[in-house]
Amino acid sequence: MIKLNDIDIRSRLINFLEKYKPKKIIEELRVHNGNAIADVVTINKSLHCYEIKGDNDNINRVLKQAEFYNKTFSRVTLVTTEAHLNNALSKIPSFWGIIICRSTKKGLVFTYNRKAIYNPLLDKKLALLTLWKEELEHISTKILLKQINKNSSRELYASKISQVITRNEVSTYLCKSIENRK
Repeated sequence: MIKLNDIDIRSRLINFLEKYKPKKIIEELRVHNGNAIADVVTINKSLHCYEIKGDNDNINRVLKQAEFYNKTFSRVTLVTTEAHLNNALSKIPSFWGIIICRSTKKGLVFTYNRKAIYNPLLDKKLALLTLWKEELEHISTKILLKQINKNSSRELYASKISQVITRNEVSTYLCKSIENRK
């Protein structure tokens, strides 16, 4: 049996996700002030994180990453192999999706064990900290937030913006800002 690692899975996962026609697919997105790096993120109406754990990865590491992903992404899916399935089912949040990657004679096959559902733990301020300062400044201008000084920190921008917009609006601004990055 072939051992599957992140590199084997990642490129084929991106091909698999392209059939859902996301607006954009991003690799290695830093979140929560760089405390975690999401392997693959798709942008549609919201940000969907796909965390890859191959055969040689430590599945327990996803628990630390989950702290940050749960506060940042509307949906999260673990992409792993059958070797990690039982451990994953017992450890990751029930709202996370799970995709199993298998090696077959025709190549890698991705199968949903369960689909991701809406993340109830999303934190508006921490999600906004995925954005660059210029992106936060643009949002504050757009929503006519006047009490912020141009010299303010990203944290202050994120805090003030999160106080006046909804979770859905946070998702919309995150998607538009990250989608427009060069």
